[in-house]
Amino acid sequence: MGKDSNNVGGQLHGISLGSFLQMSEMDKTTCTLKISSNKKYGYLYLLNGELINAEIGETEGKKAAHEIISWEPAVIEIDQTLAKKDRKINQPLISILMEGLRIKDEKNPLAEQQEASPELELELEPDEGDKLAEKDDSIGIHIEPPDVRVTDTSSDVPDAEELEETPGPPESVGEKTLPEKKRLTPILTGILSIILIAAAGTSLWITVIGPKMTMGKYKKVLEQVKQRKSLEAKAILLQDYVDSRGSDVTTALAEEKIKKIRKLIVKQDYKRAVGQVNKLPVDKEYNKKAWAIYSEFIASYPLSIYAGKIKKQLAGIPELVDDSLFKELEEIAKHDYEKRITAYSAYRKDFPEGRHTEEVNALYSQLTKEYYDYIKNESDLCEKSKEWDRCIALCKNYMTRLKDSKYINNVKKLLAYVKDSKDFSHLKTLAAQKGSDHRAARKVYTDYLRKKPRSTARESIRLEVAAIDKKIQEKREWQQLVADSRNTRIDVFERINRVENYIRGNPTGIYTKKTKKILRTLKKEKKQFIQQLREKKELELLEQERLAQIEKEMKRLAMEKKIIIKQLEQAPGRFAEYGEGGIIIDRNTGRMWCMLDSNAELSHCVDYKSSKRYVASLTTGGHYDWRLPTANELVGIYKNEPYFPDSGTKWYWTSEVFWKGVNEIASVVTTKRENVWKRENAGLNECGTVRAIRP
Repeated sequence: MGKDSNNVGGQLHGISLGSFLQMSEMDKTTCTLKISSNKKYGYLYLLNGELINAEIGETEGKKAAHEIISWEPAVIEIDQTLAKKDRKINQPLISILMEGLRIKDEKNPLAEQQEASPELELELEPDEGDKLAEKDDSIGIHIEPPDVRVTDTSSDVPDAEELEETPGPPESVGEKTLPEKKRLTPILTGILSIILIAAAGTSLWITVIGPKMTMGKYKKVLEQVKQRKSLEAKAILLQDYVDSRGSDVTTALAEEKIKKIRKLIVKQDYKRAVGQVNKLPVDKEYNKKAWAIYSEFIASYPLSIYAGKIKKQLAGIPELVDDSLFKELEEIAKHDYEKRITAYSAYRKDFPEGRHTEEVNALYSQLTKEYYDYIKNESDLCEKSKEWDRCIALCKNYMTRLKDSKYINNVKKLLAYVKDSKDFSHLKTLAAQKGSDHRAARKVYTDYLRKKPRSTARESIRLEVAAIDKKIQEKREWQQLVADSRNTRIDVFERINRVENYIRGNPTGIYTKKTKKILRTLKKEKKQFIQQLREKKELELLEQERLAQIEKEMKRLAMEKKIIIKQLEQAPGRFAEYGEGGIIIDRNTGRMWCMLDSNAELSHCVDYKSSKRYVASLTTGGHYDWRLPTANELVGIYKNEPYFPDSGTKWYWTSEVFWKGVNEIASVVTTKRENVWKRENAGLNECGTVRAIRP
């Protein structure tokens, strides 16, 4: 593998593109790859290890990816930035690689049928090599040396002694003439003998001794090969033998044996790879693990006879995993929502275009409805058992894990309701802890509403506040009643009358029991008082005084009426006295108004609740349908000329009541004579006056 420093991320040679993409997927690499091959180039875009797009000229997506992966040889240039982020490939990497390899096979159809020596030897387990070696007798064959027949030429070549004993030519009489010749003959004979012996030895070495020694060495190597446990060790030992010698018959035999061993190594590695894959559990990691095992074999033996088988097995892996995982989905218990969510989501992510995608999408849609219904039912149980946190956790889990559900907004609303219900329950506990301090209890609710005015529990809280306000009002009225019952300046008859009116108005109130006790006490007091009057003969005088008081009150009321009538006479036209029953009629509207207001009749102001009781008890002019006027009705007589006669009252109650925040208030109208009216309000506990109207 080489690296070119001129590129941004580097240039890779000598590594297959498929292996590099596998490593990038495991490392979750984000980058842009420029792939060059035979003057062609294209681009692959990786995001967190996933192949999201490919590009060759104007071609993009899966088609471009399949073409690039089929190129061979390929040079990889790495740019650590991601040039394109649009996802146009949604298939797993394994599917893209398999299609690219298929296209590559179509370009070279003879590749699977060819056999070549491996480029890389894999480390094998000793026991597997031994088993295969034992099955192949070729590794343990004893090779006998060739039958080399050596011809003994020593009988044809005379030795030195024989040459010396051979008689020479007879000496002539003239010995003195041949002395030199006699001296050379023995020397030549010796030289010739040496030459003949050397030739015979050389022939013997070449034809007999040399081959025997070479074959002996080869036998020793074969014995060592037998003792090696792994096929790789056997091949290495034989290869060392070949490399250490020249070309001869034994090296040829060794090379043939090496070829056979290498075939066994390929077969052994293939069986090992298949065995490892068969032992893998078929889960979502099966694809990657099987691909890694098979890719290692193909990278080591790209032209092996087994490469085609492995490619076919790889092509069937996605469907195998798809079917297996879908079968597991169907076996999950219906009410095991967590496991179903995890399994369905994983399948939809891993198999966006799987064989069972439509079925899983349908199951997923059904799950979102079932889980939502389950949470709704559980929320009712949580409200009864006050287990708010459990339902809050269920809602949050739904929103986190099922974000694309069409019920997500419903779950959000349900979560808000459960949270607010939890808050409301807590508020009720805090308010109850305040005991009889109703104002402190009221503050607990109003402070919460100021912080969360849109709480789904706001109506329930307002009802609680209204109930507390009622308790506050009841307590105030009862405290006033107790004070009046003890006020000796008020005659006992009036005190009894007020107590009886309270009991009639609050028959089931929290203070009714105590009030009845006060009434019993006052009646005893009345009895004693009457007894005393009788004893002192003052009862008649008391009655006279009471009648005088009544007469005085009637005179006062008559005087009030005269003042009103006089004002009517000074401004004739719209308003006029109706009969003699204390009624004024508005000729513009036909409405009848009480001539005297509540302040003139009662000599004191009244709160809103008392004002309603007041109009309900009126019988002025013999009519029983008197009521509180609306704001517009009061505005019509006090803000438009001619004005209604003035009684000296500042403002009047109307029948219009509404909520302002957590407080209940009513509209009021002043008696100030003006043509512009500005709406004004008053709390129901404030003290005002009633101008009754009918019908």
